[in-house]
Amino acid sequence: TIESSTIAQLSANPNIEIAEVANSGFTYVSMNTEKEPFNDVKVREAMAYAINKEAYIQVVMNGYGSVATSMVGEEVQHYKGNDPYSYDPEKAKELLKEAGYPDGFTTTLMYSNTTANQKKAEFYKQQLSEVGIDLELNGMENAVLNEKVQGADCAGADAEVDCYLSGWSTSTGDADWGLRPMLATESEPPMSFNISYYENEKVDQLLKDGLATADEDKRGEIYAEVQDTVWKDLPLLCIASDKNIWATSNNITGVYLLGDGSIGMRNARMAAE
Repeated sequence: TIESSTIAQLSANPNIEIAEVANSGFTYVSMNTEKEPFNDVKVREAMAYAINKEAYIQVVMNGYGSVATSMVGEEVQHYKGNDPYSYDPEKAKELLKEAGYPDGFTTTLMYSNTTANQKKAEFYKQQLSEVGIDLELNGMENAVLNEKVQGADCAGADAEVDCYLSGWSTSTGDADWGLRPMLATESEPPMSFNISYYENEKVDQLLKDGLATADEDKRGEIYAEVQDTVWKDLPLLCIASDKNIWATSNNITGVYLLGDGSIGMRNARMAAE
């Protein structure tokens, strides 16, 4: 797979073919809902209104992406799209004032310090500064980050993480794996990836119900309700769905990329000279 920033250069090479496929996941920023100020949903909503997602796609993703309308991609079974938080910095300021932060606040964003993530983090910092939120950037080596964030074995209020930049993809193609590891109370670190420390008994039960039935119509109703509830509670910011882009030599056939970013090579063949 390749970064969108390299497409123009690679496209100029006649020996390279470039293709893309819709991603089954999304890019997100989680907020620790057990720590101030993110224990107030108005603050989380303000964060959402402060981010221009269309600009993010153009500036950070070079146009290769789409606004995230769920925690799962459109290709995922039982996807239900919505996006109630359009870009509205004045609304963000209003919500911050209502939450008791008329002058904004300072918080920290943790992330793996890749070039791509640094570009994302700087975009968020600029956007949030417009509504008075000072986002301090704390990029670090991936193993250290995992130990501090995913490996934390404590209550959310005691966790080091305030905000966390990452992405998630549904490798099974089913909504369960896009939702349960990110939202269930039992998925809080160090068990899984609920970095928001989001706890909602209703959502927990719905996720269990979704696993307990093979009736796909029923499962669709269950996961639709989960997705609607998450938009309301907003434990994390669903920003954008990437497009998985890959490049191959034009003398190779049978290689393809799946929506979760995995590569299929079983039928790969080298063209005869």
